[in-house]
Amino acid sequence: MSTRCQIAFIDEYEEAWVYRHCDGYPSGVIKDLANLYNALSNSKVWANRFDASYLAANFIFWCKLNEYLEDQKEDKQVFNRGYYFLHYGICNKEDWHGDIAYFYKIKPHKNANNSWLIEIYIPYLDFYKNPDSTKLKLYWKGTLRQAIKKFLKGDKK
Repeated sequence: MSTRCQIAFIDEYEEAWVYRHCDGYPSGVIKDLANLYNALSNSKVWANRFDASYLAANFIFWCKLNEYLEDQKEDKQVFNRGYYFLHYGICNKEDWHGDIAYFYKIKPHKNANNSWLIEIYIPYLDFYKNPDSTKLKLYWKGTLRQAIKKFLKGDKK
């Protein structure tokens, strides 16, 4: 079964929400966020690292591009499989999917090191029967750099 999640990219003006159908566990999401952050840091559009809607769109693009490139190594007809048109969706704020295992808040932060702040929540109680934000428990909170250290290089819990 897939590990589903929702990701809210939040800046000072708006929130842009993404639904991810699989690989929603912290090491999967943090890996993709780190790769996107590095790509944006090396580009000329540095400012887009702080805009919620651009981040959400670029996150989906980045993840789908990497899926395509990985699968193309093995199979030249990757678009013949229907799942390339699934996996990700755009959600309205607080439009909860009742089957998520994790909920992420990504807050681009304009501080000394231009880091992103990340909060990871897990559902509890009867979230699956009647999802809402009051039924989420904070699992982890920190910067992207700290998340990389914890979920990609260190303790995976």
